[in-house]
Amino acid sequence: VERCRSQIAGVFASLEEDRARHKTQYWFGDNITHADIAVACVIRFTREAHAGMFDAARYPALDRHAETCEALQPFQDIVQPLAPPN
Repeated sequence: VERCRSQIAGVFASLEEDRARHKTQYWFGDNITHADIAVACVIRFTREAHAGMFDAARYPALDRHAETCEALQPFQDIVQPLAPPN
């Protein structure tokens, strides 16, 4: 479990560094791409399934990116909160 947590943190750190270098609204410019959607979905899932693994203060560029995507109407229309089995 600790190895997986370490890998997740490493990926978030790498993505944070890369996203912080891109000053555009979306990762590769002014138009949303699959990459933007995928990263936003991963962040939502991580926040819901593994509370505490995604620290917005540690990954501010990723947090802003996710919030930008989550504010879009299609994200709001199709959101399905995680419902793990009991």
